[in-house]
Amino acid sequence: MSTSTYGSIKIEGYGSVVLLEDKEVRLCRKWRLRPKSYKDLRTGKRVFPSEEWFSGTYTQAVDRLKALTSSSDSQAASTEKKKIKTVGELAKAWFEEQALSDAKAQRTLEKYQTHINILNHHLEYALVKQVTYKHIMKMFHDCRRGDCPSGKDLSDTYLRGVFVTFNMLFKWGLKQGYCPTNPMVEVSKPKVDTKEKRALKPREVSTLKQRLDPSNIADVICAIALEAGYRRSEIALSAWKHVDLIEGEALVPGTKTEASFALAPLSSFLVAFLLEWKEYQRKQLAEFQVEQTEDTPIISNWMGHPFAPNSISRLWRERRTELGLPDFGLHELRHTFSTSLARKKVSPRIIQELMRHADTRMAQETYTHVDLDDMRWAVDLLDA
Repeated sequence: MSTSTYGSIKIEGYGSVVLLEDKEVRLCRKWRLRPKSYKDLRTGKRVFPSEEWFSGTYTQAVDRLKALTSSSDSQAASTEKKKIKTVGELAKAWFEEQALSDAKAQRTLEKYQTHINILNHHLEYALVKQVTYKHIMKMFHDCRRGDCPSGKDLSDTYLRGVFVTFNMLFKWGLKQGYCPTNPMVEVSKPKVDTKEKRALKPREVSTLKQRLDPSNIADVICAIALEAGYRRSEIALSAWKHVDLIEGEALVPGTKTEASFALAPLSSFLVAFLLEWKEYQRKQLAEFQVEQTEDTPIISNWMGHPFAPNSISRLWRERRTELGLPDFGLHELRHTFSTSLARKKVSPRIIQELMRHADTRMAQETYTHVDLDDMRWAVDLLDA
């Protein structure tokens, strides 16, 4: 191919395309693509990406140049700052940075994405520099009345979580120089307005365990949450290879990311329950010519496929009335697990580890409940 050039067109932020034919741009079909140089973050030296010869239209040449340039992470990082002008762009850049953190659980990232969807629903194309606390307050006002992606009225309890996410996002934007201010500073944090999570009393726990059927998939979900404090996402990710029913212990998956695990002991009740369920599941899968293996999810359909976390909750809701808990949430079984440990005088530090929390405050302040029977027991100690 001839290397004679007939003009160069600069593509801002990406480099340039060079005409290799003596024709108008719209008629030219041969190009040399020159990606923009960038500084290597490891060596500090400027890198000049290889040029590429390309055959096609001008538009195709520009698209190819952009693809070549964006393939370099270093280049993308160097141009990111000046690209961020709107709230949608800011939210995308912040989320991408959160996703790089190994400390962020998948469920946390999913929560952030849901909150960002709300932000984009109202302010995606708003300029970051123009957003004020009034825009956020109006957004919350509208969300309470169903103006959000789900179309449902959002509670103030839910909006408290949204508030926290937005505050982190805009604080990050301020630190990076994308935002002139953090508009969340002047927004009042929504109050808790939903029913506080509950925990079953000891006699209720005993009654529930007697009612559980090891051949009912919803009851297995209940037993795992009640006796091991699993979150629904942890239940969904658990396979038979993650439990040792001889030693009575499990690797709990998804504690931070889908690839992370926490070692936890299993109660004798849960071990016996899972042994019965495993045999029942094996027979049911065999009827559909499906082999139960170590990779088979503990909670699976009859084709051996896992259930999504939302489906885990649905299975529980369809069963709970028959177990005498018509309005008891699946996550409240996890609260019961923590509270049951506290009633047995288990140390907060051990409860923290069993609940897979970052610190003891969550277990003590949120997941451990006190009722009148607990208080009566404490007062009776004065007479001892």
